[in-house]
Amino acid sequence: MASSEESLFIGEMVLVKVKEEIVTSDVELEVDPLATTYEPLSGDGEEQIPSTAYSHPSEMLHASSVGSRIKRKTKSNEPVFCPVCGFKACGPSRLKTHMSVHSDEKPFQCDLCDYTCRRAERLREHKMTHSGETRFSCSLCDFKCIQSSQLKTHMSSHTGEKPLACNLCDYRTRFPSSMMMHKRKHSGEKPHACNICDYRCMGSYELKYHLLVHTGERPFACNICDYRGRIRKHLQSHMRTHTGPLPDRIFTCEVCGYAADKAQKNRHMLTHTGERPYGCDLCDYRATQSHALKTHVRLVHLKTHKKIGSRVVKIAESDESTE
Repeated sequence: MASSEESLFIGEMVLVKVKEEIVTSDVELEVDPLATTYEPLSGDGEEQIPSTAYSHPSEMLHASSVGSRIKRKTKSNEPVFCPVCGFKACGPSRLKTHMSVHSDEKPFQCDLCDYTCRRAERLREHKMTHSGETRFSCSLCDFKCIQSSQLKTHMSSHTGEKPLACNLCDYRTRFPSSMMMHKRKHSGEKPHACNICDYRCMGSYELKYHLLVHTGERPFACNICDYRGRIRKHLQSHMRTHTGPLPDRIFTCEVCGYAADKAQKNRHMLTHTGERPYGCDLCDYRATQSHALKTHVRLVHLKTHKKIGSRVVKIAESDESTE
């Protein structure tokens, strides 16, 4: 890179110093059209004034500062890839945003609630949920939403279409987030880690529920009895003990005649097949149900609970009961 400097004088006053640079690289330089040119006067050519006429020296100073700006434009539009998962990004800034997926970094926080996110536009959209503002509405029902992608996903609920297909199995879904989580089952990727123990998981919501194991919090309460659950799904399952499944949602086991809702019937079938789909990451233990695996982890690996008779209780609670 070669450079030279020139000072512009009117009388004894220095107006501006211009630094000219010759850039030798494969970057295309686009000079601002407002750039001011200078022509040498007769004589030794050391003094220069702009060829454009100005009514006041301050105008010349402003024009020179504007004209000296150079916009850089890269020639290449090639995508960049995430070194962790291979995600294809359209540029370095988009890749930087994506990398927060692996670090759990969410720098943007709502000033009205505890919501945090990775991108500023997501925060702007979230704030619409507080104001009640919506941008898009379904032409077939009363559904309204903030993002066009949400409307597109909703429309597939009318058509039954599942446009997103896994390239490794027959799984199909309407939701991009569900597809991302499904692909992690194939890759084994578990980007979310507990900061208290060695637990890792595929989704942030799983980590959120896992942390309740450490705090003992059970935020979901039954309005009929004293039951409290850590996750909403457990409360929904519990409520069926009060109401029972709807008649049109009762499924019967073909082997023994056991009748229950679809989810319970599917779990029951594992008792006939011997399949244990839930495996512990820390040992060879396998279970037919996810809650049995979680109980195993708490008892054996985390050692936050212990068994008293047929009950599994927190160690602190069991110590209090023995006093």
